[in-house]
Amino acid sequence: MGPAKIRSFELFWNGKPYADVRTYLHDCCGLDIAAYMRAKQSGNYTPIVIGSVVGGVLRAGETQSVVSLLFAHDNAAVWHRLDAARPRTSFRACYCSVFDECWESTLETLDAKPVGKCPAVTKNFPS
Repeated sequence: MGPAKIRSFELFWNGKPYADVRTYLHDCCGLDIAAYMRAKQSGNYTPIVIGSVVGGVLRAGETQSVVSLLFAHDNAAVWHRLDAARPRTSFRACYCSVFDECWESTLETLDAKPVGKCPAVTKNFPS
């Protein structure tokens, strides 16, 4: 209906919460973090794009990417594993209206659960 103030956003893989995209991609998809960081320093890599979610405001109908991994020769194996990991990846978000009415959602459906306020989260994604 109107803008949503994102108070918390959580990413889970196999039920485990993740705050860092590289750790998530390592666990779910075999990303070699050390090799990725070396390639990043050399400038010869395909970047992992991480969207900032928590603390932002989304207008009605607006979307926000959380993780974007372009398919390229240097990350094809990770990309395919990420595609296969999607069914075991889940999310939970809590957001509030400009009137501080709050809802919690798994983002799987349009049905969100009203909550008095957004709960404290230890592993907001991305950190």
